[in-house]
Amino acid sequence: MRSGIIPPATQRSACSAVPTAMTSSPYDLKNELNASRTPPSSSMRSTVPDNATSAVAAAPLSWVTPSLYDLMFLSGFGVVSVVALFSINRSLKLAPASVVVPYQYTMLVWAILLGYVVFGDVPDRFMLAGSTIIVAAGLYIFHREQIVARRDPIPSPVP
Repeated sequence: MRSGIIPPATQRSACSAVPTAMTSSPYDLKNELNASRTPPSSSMRSTVPDNATSAVAAAPLSWVTPSLYDLMFLSGFGVVSVVALFSINRSLKLAPASVVVPYQYTMLVWAILLGYVVFGDVPDRFMLAGSTIIVAAGLYIFHREQIVARRDPIPSPVP
């Protein structure tokens, strides 16, 4: 959302992602905190109201009525997203976030690839630089967590 570079209509559409980003981080944190106590299906039930709230808040900024073809395409994305979300929640139940999260950075690669193939969106240097910073920070945290885990192992609970 670089002012002056992106046309105003596109900036307004890009701003519609802000409410989703604001609810996404607390959602991920909540899932990590509850991962060992709740099944993935229960955390997914809380996703619907969170995402619906973001979508309703953002809709007036950039609403375009989809065609039947677009609606089918979006429905397919919805199904894939539900399966992916279930998989992410399940992975957080099976492994610590410091192990799982670096794999989530592959979403950036897929988003760039699918954006190019499906929408013809060519990534610019700013987007690539931002993605590189995000991935590097995540990999640094992963590396640091591995060092801390080797230095201060957590004892297994006694049954």
